[in-house]
Amino acid sequence: ADVIEPVAFDVIQCGFKVIAGYKKRVEEKEAEQFHEMWRDVIARAMLACKHGPAQRQYFLLVIDQLSATKDRRNFVLVATLLGAISKNAPQDFVKSKMLPYLQVYAKELYGVEVFGACITTIAVIAKALPLVDTESYLWKYLMDAIASTLDLRLHAEALFVISEIAADKREKEDLGKTFFKELLPPLLLNESAFAIRASGDEAALVQDDTYVLLEMVSETFGELLYSTALHSNYGFRKQAIRAYNAMAVCTGSIIRRNSAYNMPGVALVLESKYASELSALTDSLAKDKDRDTRYLLASGLHETIKVLAKRGKVDKLFAALIKLLKDPDELVRMAVMENMAVSLGYLAKNSSSLVMKHVAPIFEFLRRRSEESWRQQQILIQQIEACVEYFPMDVIQDTFLPLLKNAVVEGICEVKKSAIKASIVCIWNIVDKSAREACIEKYFASLLAAKFAIRTQAIYAARCAADKFSAHQFCTYFLPVILKLCKDPVSNIRYKLAVYLPEMY
Repeated sequence: ADVIEPVAFDVIQCGFKVIAGYKKRVEEKEAEQFHEMWRDVIARAMLACKHGPAQRQYFLLVIDQLSATKDRRNFVLVATLLGAISKNAPQDFVKSKMLPYLQVYAKELYGVEVFGACITTIAVIAKALPLVDTESYLWKYLMDAIASTLDLRLHAEALFVISEIAADKREKEDLGKTFFKELLPPLLLNESAFAIRASGDEAALVQDDTYVLLEMVSETFGELLYSTALHSNYGFRKQAIRAYNAMAVCTGSIIRRNSAYNMPGVALVLESKYASELSALTDSLAKDKDRDTRYLLASGLHETIKVLAKRGKVDKLFAALIKLLKDPDELVRMAVMENMAVSLGYLAKNSSSLVMKHVAPIFEFLRRRSEESWRQQQILIQQIEACVEYFPMDVIQDTFLPLLKNAVVEGICEVKKSAIKASIVCIWNIVDKSAREACIEKYFASLLAAKFAIRTQAIYAARCAADKFSAHQFCTYFLPVILKLCKDPVSNIRYKLAVYLPEMY
């Protein structure tokens, strides 16, 4: 940034000179595109420019010159500049200089483009100022945009800006006076009412900008709901669940994608009363015809299950998990597999061992689907290791250990090592002493009876066992078996054992 900063200011000055005479440079039919291109160049250079007091005075002079032209395109540039300058300007400068200019242009009479650019700029200015200033000076312009009849896109942009402000101030713990407690709750209720009404009106979604607005409502819904719930006891939950349900089953795929993305946050706020409804909705989204909707749901499914497993319908959550694990799309399966153990852990706490036994066949299904991808094999093995404690002993013996043995035989080196480590963890989780002893004997006997490449892994298995089991257990169950390799016909195996033996003492 230090290298490009002087160049950035030169670009800004050049851009202002071009804009000043743009009507002489291009024909009117090309003027809009030309001006928009240079506005973008100037705005990008402004973000890279570390401007000082002298440069900021220059920017103010240019803003006054542009304002005097009475040109709509230049007014849009002024509105854009206000945000770009505020990004790197001190708080007192933003409040004393930028805010007054914004108050001049943030009006419908200047047209949709100018007003829209001002609304976008509010997001930057609000982040630079305390929240009380947003409440006092900027909120009314956001409400004007939401109430505007000129273009529904103004409404959509204002919603996005409000969600940005809410997220920024929540993270900074700047609560203001009325923003979270008094201003957001009625806004959430109004937007929820719109979502309920618009989601079911397929004709409106096709004919006008209603879909654009509903798309933004669905995108910002999670942030608005979460920020409201943190600081207000306002009665919004009943309306919110109706709105969320309407958007989640809407015919618009983008609306459903946003709903799937927002599911963990929505569940966190509404689970106390609506866990069952949200569980059913999760199951519904898991079989959505849109791949991206399923992917977004899968990415946050473990967080959703974490929240809903205690009060929700566990059967619906299990169904959603299994459906996504069996999804025909590889990205969806990967997204849910990466946190499968976490999901199963929360579900196991609210289920019986019999239920977990019925879930076990999914692992064999995933093994078959991952045969051509060693990365998927690694993830599956890691998940087995992480979730083995939630399954009964017969599942460990009949499903997990054979599956892991197959990975040891057929996998690449890294997969073999992961599978052996996971196998030792599985054996350690067998609670019955006699069954565990038999399993150890059988497992190592199979390794020692295999080909050279597998026998070498028996030493690594002993290392893993030494880390997991007590010294007494290791000497009793593992050491006698591993010492049989002293008579192995392959010298390389005997050498590796000789190197390892001193580490055991």
